[in-house]
Parts: sequence; C-alpha cells; structure tokens
Amino acid sequence: NDTNIDNDPTPDDGTATVLVRAQCNYRGPKLTLDRQRIDMGSVQVNDEKSEQIVVKNDGKVNLVITEASIENPGNSLTLLVNNQPVQTPINITPGGSTTFTIKYAPKSIETVSTKIVIKSNDSLGNDNISIPLTAVAIDPTISVDNTSLDFGSVLYDPLQNCASDVKTINISNAGFGQLVISSIDLTVGSSTDFIISNLPNLPIVLDSAQKISIN
Repeated sequence: NDTNIDNDPTPDDGTATVLVRAQCNYRGPKLTLDRQRIDMGSVQVNDEKSEQIVVKNDGKVNLVITEASIENPGNSLTLLVNNQPVQTPINITPGGSTTFTIKYAPKSIETVSTKIVIKSNDSLGNDNISIPLTAVAIDPTISVDNTSLDFGSVLYDPLQNCASDVKTINISNAGFGQLVISSIDLTVGSSTDFIISNLPNLPIVLDSAQKISIN
C-alpha cells in the first residue's frame, strides 16, 4: 500500500522492482586431495621417512591456502613445500596443484596420532580440512642369552666321527617394534667341525619379547 515507493513526486502503484543477477555454472576455488590420510608406518629411531600429499585446485578461481600445519608435531614431524618450511599464503591457479611433504624423523620410541590442518578460501565446503596422520617409531634390539659357547674337551671317536653335547642359543627381540633377522651363520674362517642346526626359515620377523632358539 506504499504509493510513493521512490519518495519522489510521482505516485507509484505500490509495486517495487528488484534486479536479480546471477552467473550460470559459476565455480569458485575448489580444493581436492590425492589422499585422505597419511600413514608413515613403522620408522626406526634416528632414521627418516617422507610422504607426500598433493593439493589441487579444481575450481575456476585462484585457491588461496591461508594455513597449512601439523597439529602437535613435536620434534619428529615437519611439513615442507619445495623442501622448505611452509609459508602462507599459497596461491594455486585453476587446474594447478601444490605438493606438501611430511617428514618423520623420530629420536625416540613413540606412537604418533595427529592431523594436518589446511585452511583456504575453498567455496565448496573444504575451506577447513583435517587429514589424519599416524606414525610409529620403533627400536628393535637383538639379544642373545649366550655370548660364548664352550664345549670343553670332546673325545674324538673315529666310528662316530665326534660325539658332543648340543648347545642352544636363544635369540630374542628386547626392543620395541619388529626385529627382522636376515641371516644366521658362522663367521668366515670358522672350523667346519661346528654346525648350526634348528635354523628357522629366514628372514624371520620377531615382535617385541619374541624369541627363537638355534642349536
């Protein structure tokens, strides 16, 4: 019932006109990932392992990453771009991508469960994403219960070749994480009078506190 919509001297019929504009098929920046989680697996203490994750812009407008970090990285995890610490903002043109490198270099036994956080101007729901990140630092330790064996005096019997007692060595994993034993053998130059028996199929993997016995 407003007869002077424009507040001018000309009376109106009470109808207001609103101009509506839109663009068909508009696509803003769209962040996509080549993987949804990072599992570094088991890494030996004082060793190093790296994994990568690719962030791509599948939109029609520049994607701007305003934050990229590892939550609670401690002293073992580092997030890199082009082998350098991440510096934001990072601009990704339509169709372009950026590769992040996650480096894991543990200094002690640990189990890691954290996430990578990436924030951007993505307009389609991925403006704040979290990527699960897991890793385990291991330090397997080989242990033997006998560091030397002494058979004492053994009587030589020409008919039975040589009769002697059998000595047993127990080999165990006294550390944390899987111990891989690849070979068990006498050192070069050892007397052929000594024979190793009861050998398992090698390589063999021993979990923590697991052991094998050889004769």
